[in-house]
Amino acid sequence: MAVVLLEREDQLTRLGDALAAAQAGEGRLVLVEAPAGMGKTALLLELRARAEAAGMRVLRARGAELEQEFGYGIVRQLLEPPLAAATPEARADLLAGAAGVAAERLGLAGTLPAGAPEAAGRPDAAFAVLHSQ
Repeated sequence: MAVVLLEREDQLTRLGDALAAAQAGEGRLVLVEAPAGMGKTALLLELRARAEAAGMRVLRARGAELEQEFGYGIVRQLLEPPLAAATPEARADLLAGAAGVAAERLGLAGTLPAGAPEAAGRPDAAFAVLHSQ
């Protein structure tokens, strides 16, 4: 059953613009904020459907109370499945450079290619995770 979004043309236009920018390689951040029951999830579902229809990979994660106990729990939800599914060659490409340092610090070391830089001994390891440096 499809959800009909009434009087959402402005929001859908803005989301469409952000999607088009992402397809062009331009990063964007979209904040969807409203009281409970106002249709935020419906808007995001529509955006996901449009992105998938355009051939884009969509990563999803859901924050829950349990995630509070795990550092970077949402990040791990987003990154573990595509890294685990990637071929060794694709994984090496995905984790080249700074991404490898962040992956090691996030506990994704088993996904790192051989010879990836180790972050554990660095005094700025937390900075490396947060800033991919």
